[in-house]
Parts: sequence; structure tokens; C-alpha cells
Amino acid sequence: MTGSRWTEADVSDRPRRDPFQCRLARRRRLDPAAGEVRAPDRDRVRAVIDLNVSIEMAHPAAEIWRIIADFGQDPRWRAGVTTMAPDPPGLVVPGTTADESITFGGRVHHTGSVVTSVVPGTEFAWRMISGIDAEGGRSVVPLAGDRCLVTVHLRIRLRGLQRLRVPFLRRGLRHKLQQDVRRLNDLVIARA
Repeated sequence: MTGSRWTEADVSDRPRRDPFQCRLARRRRLDPAAGEVRAPDRDRVRAVIDLNVSIEMAHPAAEIWRIIADFGQDPRWRAGVTTMAPDPPGLVVPGTTADESITFGGRVHHTGSVVTSVVPGTEFAWRMISGIDAEGGRSVVPLAGDRCLVTVHLRIRLRGLQRLRVPFLRRGLRHKLQQDVRRLNDLVIARA
């Protein structure tokens, strides 16, 4: 080598490195003997959409609870829900399952869910067991007089290329949930 330049002889003597091997060399080496393993793709960081939508209603909490805690009532107040088949029918209890068909974003989604916890007259939580990776809940809190605060919670975890749609999905889902609680209020007013 002369000065700061490589001569042709020096260049030909250097071992060539495969670009793919270079990328592998930059990755942190894992030691399987020490229990280190690379996480599979499905366990890598996901994009999460977490929404809470509330509305104050001029109706008794018990009346609202009878509607939001009965999955069979969902097609009446949730936009896009075409079928909702709870087992067992009636008010939710821990372990209640539901098969749902819902249209969102121009597509029909078929999902299955199970109720994970219930505080009778107040709140319940659910999670998806098929279809979308999601969980959520509904609650009703009595306020002064015959008023109550209804809250619908939804958390969706997106994987792969779905993560690119987070801004659009978040906006669309928030709008849908806001419409749903308004439709619930209109349903209760119509029943009164």
C-alpha cells in the first residue's frame, strides 16, 4: 500500500465479503445455550389502537345496562353489525361467547369473542378469540338524578402491513364508536 491508496495487488488480496453476511454480522449474536432466542414475527412489537368513547345520557343506568350488556341488542345500536349470536342469550356473564358479522371499511369481518369479566349492572370486558386481535369493554356509571355515563372501550393490535393503516383505522374506528353511542342514546329515547 502506498500512501492512503490501495494498489491493485492490495485490493485483490482482500477477502471479499458477501453483503448478506455483513448484515448477519451486524445482528446481535444470540446464545441458545443461555436461553436466548429470537422472537418469532408474531411476537414483535405491534401497532395498537386504543380508544375510549363516552356519552352522558339522561336515562337511568339500569335501563342502559340492559341494552349494552345484551349482545343480542347490538345490531340495533352498533353500525355495521349484521349478526350477533350470543351463547347463552340475554345479559352477559363470564364465559359468554358471541359470533359476530360486522361490516367495516367496505369489508365483512366474522369474529368470535368471549366475555372475560362482569361487574353486574356496571361493566364487562371481552376479548376476541377469532378474527381480529382485539379486546374491549363497556361500562355504565350512574350520575346524579336519572343520568349516567356510558363508555365503550376498544383496543386493537395490528400486525405486519396492517400497521401502515393505523392513522386511517384509528380515525374510522373512533368515528364509528362515536356513532354507536349516539345510536344507543337514540334507541333509548325511542323506547321511552
